[in-house]
Amino acid sequence: MDSRNSSPEERKAMEKASGKRPDDKLNSRTLHISVLQNSVELGHPINLTIVLKRKTATPQNVNISCSLDLQTYTGNKKTNLGVIQKTVQIQGQESEVSLSMDSSFYIYKLGMVDDEMVIKGFIIAEIVDSGERVATDTTLCFLYSAFSVEMPSTSKVNQPLTITCNFKNTLPIPLTNIKFSVESLGLNNMKSWEQETVPPGKTINFQIECTPVKTGPRKFIVKFISRQVKEVHAEKVVLITK
Repeated sequence: MDSRNSSPEERKAMEKASGKRPDDKLNSRTLHISVLQNSVELGHPINLTIVLKRKTATPQNVNISCSLDLQTYTGNKKTNLGVIQKTVQIQGQESEVSLSMDSSFYIYKLGMVDDEMVIKGFIIAEIVDSGERVATDTTLCFLYSAFSVEMPSTSKVNQPLTITCNFKNTLPIPLTNIKFSVESLGLNNMKSWEQETVPPGKTINFQIECTPVKTGPRKFIVKFISRQVKEVHAEKVVLITK
């Protein structure tokens, strides 16, 4: 676990749950925990699948507690979204437990800082009978599928190349201070297109024209940023010829 962004309380709990004490033996643990997901579709619920592995197949009751924070990528600023608690009976040596939090818990907090946001999860599982505890953490990056770009597969150097962009605001909040940009090693300068606001549910279509100055297969990265949503991008490779 990377505990650099964890609170002192979380680090203490992690050390206790992970057996990081001189009088504990790591191989005495019977429960191991992991998380399958590393991303969440922006505007959708936060869904986590917790994997619990044991050395025994005896049915056991397990308490699971998952604390979720919305924070900057560096962890400098964060706000707690809430805690999910669940008690399950696990059977077999490997079990999956599903946890979910509605998107409304994070949607209206996206614009609190002008930086890329991620969701940090800290999960503790405890076997009810023995009191054995294990912990792990996960970082979920945001995905945004309602953004697409179209451009030709080939183009010529020093000739205009048109990029067609399609973007839909699928969130229940307006997106403000919007900027689209195109970057490529095949260009001398970054090209950009700006718009003040995109209301909820609205789709915008627009074109950005740029002129390649270098030949060869060149990757073009089209980025979208706003006050609420950061670092959404799409990539295409175009073969530039003379």
